[in-house]
Amino acid sequence: MEDPRLSTMDETPIVPVTISGGRLSATVVSQGAALQDVRLEGCPFSLVLGHQAVETYRTDTTYAGAIVGRVANRISRGRFTLDGRAFHLDRNDNDLHTLHGGSSGIRSKNWNITETTANSVTLAVVDRGSQTGFPGDCRISVTYRISDTGTLEITATSSSDEATPCSVAPHPYFTLGGSADIHGHEIRILADRYLPVDGDLLPTGEIAPVEGSPFDLRDWRAMGSLAGGFDQHFCTETKRVPLRLVAEARSPVSGISLLLETTEPGLQFYTGRGLSPPFAPFSGFCLEPHDWPDAPNRPNFPACIIRPGETLVQRTHLTFRRN
Repeated sequence: MEDPRLSTMDETPIVPVTISGGRLSATVVSQGAALQDVRLEGCPFSLVLGHQAVETYRTDTTYAGAIVGRVANRISRGRFTLDGRAFHLDRNDNDLHTLHGGSSGIRSKNWNITETTANSVTLAVVDRGSQTGFPGDCRISVTYRISDTGTLEITATSSSDEATPCSVAPHPYFTLGGSADIHGHEIRILADRYLPVDGDLLPTGEIAPVEGSPFDLRDWRAMGSLAGGFDQHFCTETKRVPLRLVAEARSPVSGISLLLETTEPGLQFYTGRGLSPPFAPFSGFCLEPHDWPDAPNRPNFPACIIRPGETLVQRTHLTFRRN
């Protein structure tokens, strides 16, 4: 009998896969390779926001749990120049800029599930330049794996048949307290620089110290104290480096904490101010590890270009603990 959770809106079923290891379990759906549900043993609620009906992921505009790209975050005016060629992308951010790869980005695709085990699932997709405006076809695979100690490991591997910007990112909304909002959560980000932005949330080009600014999160801060909420990029490195701790979050109410380790040089911190139904504003927060935003248009930013024959590997580890 067919699983009633499967949707056939485009004749391709959206398939959920549940994996587990240690004291952790996670469900991933094929649409957008999205992380739908994360459960810590003994905790009665999911640690990420997710849609109960998998078919909802086809029309989701919040990027809930999805892998986003081929270039995560914003590209100014939906255009860039690479090797002397100008490229024009879908401007899906207020009809002005490209956000998370555009409306035909990898979040919009129903990925192929290529391998499953009890504690891992691998999904793959081809991001075709003819659909997105990016150069060439980019092949992307993502593996979710839960280690024996209960760490959720996310590994993205990308290659392209033409030189192209590429930097994908996981986009879960975390909620560690089981409450209606994340104002009582606390955050710490191990970055001493950030990117000031303009009114469209595009980097101005300045790389500023967090010292003396509202963006100094090197010591614990309550998310409710961050006036107006955050949608800010933090510069943790100037290039891709070995896996290291870059952020921690915790809920004093539930005693649950999150440690985020990544290879990526930047981290976007978003407190969910713009979340829309079925979610509510500030009901979850994002920590998105990836290259610096608008890098294809910013020669003073770390480059995010891969070329034929190269393989880009991006790793993020999420460790949930309960006191």
